[in-house]
Amino acid sequence: MCRKTEKLKRAFSVYFVGIGGISMSALAIYLHDMGFCVCGYDKTEGQTVKILKQKGIAVNQIGLLENCDLAVVSSAIDNENEQIKKLRRLNKPIISRALLLSEIASTYDKVIGVAGTHGKTTATCLIAHILKSAQMPVNAHIGGLDSVFGNVITDDLKNKNSLFLSEVCEYKQNLKFFNPTVAVILNVDDDHLESYGSFDKLKEEFKSYAERSKLAVLNADDQFLNSLNGIKFSVKNKNSDYFAQIINKGQNCIEYAVYEYGAPLLTVKANSFFTHDVANGLASVACARALEINAESIKKGIENFKGVKRRGEVVAVINGCTIFADYAHHPSQVINVINEVVTDNTAVLFQSHTYSRTKGLFKQFVYALNRCKNLYIFS
Repeated sequence: MCRKTEKLKRAFSVYFVGIGGISMSALAIYLHDMGFCVCGYDKTEGQTVKILKQKGIAVNQIGLLENCDLAVVSSAIDNENEQIKKLRRLNKPIISRALLLSEIASTYDKVIGVAGTHGKTTATCLIAHILKSAQMPVNAHIGGLDSVFGNVITDDLKNKNSLFLSEVCEYKQNLKFFNPTVAVILNVDDDHLESYGSFDKLKEEFKSYAERSKLAVLNADDQFLNSLNGIKFSVKNKNSDYFAQIINKGQNCIEYAVYEYGAPLLTVKANSFFTHDVANGLASVACARALEINAESIKKGIENFKGVKRRGEVVAVINGCTIFADYAHHPSQVINVINEVVTDNTAVLFQSHTYSRTKGLFKQFVYALNRCKNLYIFS
């Protein structure tokens, strides 16, 4: 059962700056469902803000900031933001989004944290569906909009046996605040280096994250992660603790067999057309088995997962032409998506995500996108 920490005990009204962010909106709903008076500000009113308003959470209304007991600020908000300046003038207590997430996680006896450069949202959702199929009490914070759960699960806030599941991002060194019972790490790539100074320091942060956990679930196909201690999963090495072999790849699904310590465990038909989602599925299997969930519940959970918004999402089919959206924001993932779905007849519209990543990985982006015959850059 989620208990209020000392910081939250002193607050009744919590104000979110950047409340429309996918993680911020999830945390806002979480606190709202716990009984807090939640409100906030965002410069744009997109889908998540509409969801918040439907929940009865006030957004962009006059007087909200002045009356709050505690403010939560997104990592994406600049310190010179007018809202933050005003909060400081009013001497309002301010905490970061990452610290709030850590505070919430600290109230649970068992915590699953899903980290890595790519695939966090998909793997988190897969684990959530498995936990639900196994009827295990769970509350969750998700970095995307699952087709069933949205970006937050608060079904078991009053269950003292519930566990907490969260996606955990390394952006601005936020990983260091999170202390999981089970640490799932999918991969480590050269991203957010402006926050760390070097790739080696980023890898050290992931190593520390794994070592702080009671159990680490690691991708053996990542050379760095394979050097750490923990349960290993692989789509390449049959001798890994958990191994997946693709049986059939259709237009909208992938069928693969999972082996546990060399023995057949289950065969599953996953709702995805990306090969890299097999690794995400395998990570969720390894995590579930660490929680002693049976193969039948795992299979049901994976097959119940229908996708996440902007992760290989089919937006529409018009005159036989399929339009889909994907959040691939790192050159290595862009290449994966292009290799899987892009042909010479495919029109590709690319929008970069964060100035620092685009600048730091510019040559890699050029190399990745150079494979597209019909490329348009959104600016």
